[in-house]
Amino acid sequence: MKAKNEKCLFRKQANVTRVHDHKGNHQTTNPAWAALCVERQFLEVTTERLVALQTTLNKECYEVKAQVAVRMSEERLKIEEERRMWTEQVLSDRMLLEEERRAMVGSSALTES
Repeated sequence: MKAKNEKCLFRKQANVTRVHDHKGNHQTTNPAWAALCVERQFLEVTTERLVALQTTLNKECYEVKAQVAVRMSEERLKIEEERRMWTEQVLSDRMLLEEERRAMVGSSALTES
């Protein structure tokens, strides 16, 4: 509503008269005002395009963030699985070494007696 009031105020200050074309659309007899109207329409269209672009970019950004989160989760699961396998392998190796050590201690005890 404020923009309409400002436009009306501008017309009064510039002493602009308006006429109707054959389609009933308003046209101004002041070329400066006509240029401002064209510029305003251009800015409105540009603003609409920018808002649409921002919406699209926000959506794409959200989708990329979601994809990154999924990949990070998958990688984290892979790393945890590898860590679990290595831990099992280390524990298995320790048990084998302990059995070998016991066997060596047992066999050396038998040879000493």
